[in-house]
Amino acid sequence: MGNGLVVWRSVVVAVTLLGLGLAGCGDPPIATNGSGDATGDVAKLDGKTGDVAADSVDGMVDAATDGEDAATDGASDAQGDGGPDVILTDGVFIYDGGPQPDIDATADDILCGGGKVTDFHLVSTDPPEGGAGVANPFTFTMTFNTLVKAVVIGPNTVQVSVNGEIIEGKFSVSCNSFTFKANSAVLGASRVDVTLSPLVQAEIGFNLPNQVNYHFYVRGYDGMAPYEKLAQRYAPTLRQAVAGGNAANDQLRSFDFDGNWAASDNGANVSKFPALGQAGWSVLETQSHYFITYVYFWPHRTVVLAGVAFDNDSSGATVAVAKWPAEHPVAVTTWFKQKSMEEMWTWVTSESGIPKTGYVRGVLPESTLFPPSKDTWGCENIAGCTPRRYPAFLTSGNHQSCLWLDAGDNLNCTNNAATQVDLKWIDYVPGATPTEPGAAAAPGPVATYGLQSTYDTWWPRRQDAGADGMWTDTSYSYVPAATRPPGVKMVIGGKFYNKDNDASRPPWAWNWKGTDYYQLPVGTVFLDPAYANAKRFQDTKNPLGDYNAAKKTGWSQDYCFNPYLYIDLRTSANCVGTVP
Repeated sequence: MGNGLVVWRSVVVAVTLLGLGLAGCGDPPIATNGSGDATGDVAKLDGKTGDVAADSVDGMVDAATDGEDAATDGASDAQGDGGPDVILTDGVFIYDGGPQPDIDATADDILCGGGKVTDFHLVSTDPPEGGAGVANPFTFTMTFNTLVKAVVIGPNTVQVSVNGEIIEGKFSVSCNSFTFKANSAVLGASRVDVTLSPLVQAEIGFNLPNQVNYHFYVRGYDGMAPYEKLAQRYAPTLRQAVAGGNAANDQLRSFDFDGNWAASDNGANVSKFPALGQAGWSVLETQSHYFITYVYFWPHRTVVLAGVAFDNDSSGATVAVAKWPAEHPVAVTTWFKQKSMEEMWTWVTSESGIPKTGYVRGVLPESTLFPPSKDTWGCENIAGCTPRRYPAFLTSGNHQSCLWLDAGDNLNCTNNAATQVDLKWIDYVPGATPTEPGAAAAPGPVATYGLQSTYDTWWPRRQDAGADGMWTDTSYSYVPAATRPPGVKMVIGGKFYNKDNDASRPPWAWNWKGTDYYQLPVGTVFLDPAYANAKRFQDTKNPLGDYNAAKKTGWSQDYCFNPYLYIDLRTSANCVGTVP
């Protein structure tokens, strides 16, 4: 043959190839149909008849001027060798110039499930786009519509990153897909971004028409089930006030109640989907206490005061639970936004010994602040366990997180005899299966709300900014107080995406500020509650005292487990086996 090119004369049809035990890609045997036709016979491998003058029964068709299944003789003979401009390399058609012959399939295409294509594009990914809970270290596979050119798959054309850092790993190509396996684990509960350059190419020469962006989320720490049970047994009862014309906006939801994690359409979708109540949960542990934060979310906040209506509203509460001498709740701190202010109110139990200071709103008996519940959710198979649920009050419209036992004041958590006359509400109780509430009344209907891990759902998406994500931008960075654990330096979302107002915040950007309060760094109340609570409770006359590990007394600020600051010391001597 001219120029040293080898013209592929014929290929065994698919049945023959499979019969030879060829499973997967490789070098299939080259065969002829025994005709001895010097012009070259091309296998029509799809088993269909064409417009060639004489198709043979074995699927071989003559590469002549009357057929569509091979190059027109002479017109596309770029090599001048009198044959079609195609050679076979490792079972794949490679064209040597001129118009590409109209070949229906290659031998490898049949073995790999491919066929004739007119472009090159991504078909599927594993895990799927936006998939969550992926094993760490991670592996992903991208599958295309035809065979992938192995030599172009690598770090120059496929970029894999977490938090802007390039992740190294191994690539392998098989037929019409490639797989990437990370060399080591990455930061848990994080987003993995994959970018494919248009230089990624099919074996037959087609390039990707555009850059391809793909992402998924790796899972975080294992062993979270005991913390989830803890969150269940302290999940509050929620009395949600409902305004007459705003029932849909006052019903609790999960952020993805509409089936996606885009903040931009939550307000518009609020009336289109069932109102199945959810609250987020998160547990951090020190040597002396657990801190359980519950996050309440509504797709829209209505106008109560001028300038405070916006989509994607949140508030919450943190329950502090002492571990010794036996597990018992000691305090609840609620957080909510009021116009430009961010309020935070704390109540403590009289049994806790925590003093009534300027930073503590009230002291109540444990049985009043955390009344025992008749249900057993969260106490299953734990001897002597009784759920203790603080009675929360969530206002209508601006969704302040309050205590039902507290009358509030003129601006915040107003709940006195006069306001209760016309109050309509829904009573939510925690449980495994959320139910849709009925019409608000007094007393209100009872609905069940579920719990959803904030760490497993919101935290992995902390960098998802823009209309398709959760946040306005990723400009927030947690800066801890001096001497406190720094965590991992990164910029993340600090305000929910909203076309009209960016006032609402996720819990890791909650702030405690005001003219009468000591101001903590933004995010401390959620990311470092042991320090935040100590600042509220401590005074010079009645200090809480440093933690004594031997006697298990005092207030520890040393974490056994804080997944947001990437602290995991659960197997250390002062932490092991403390979660029932």
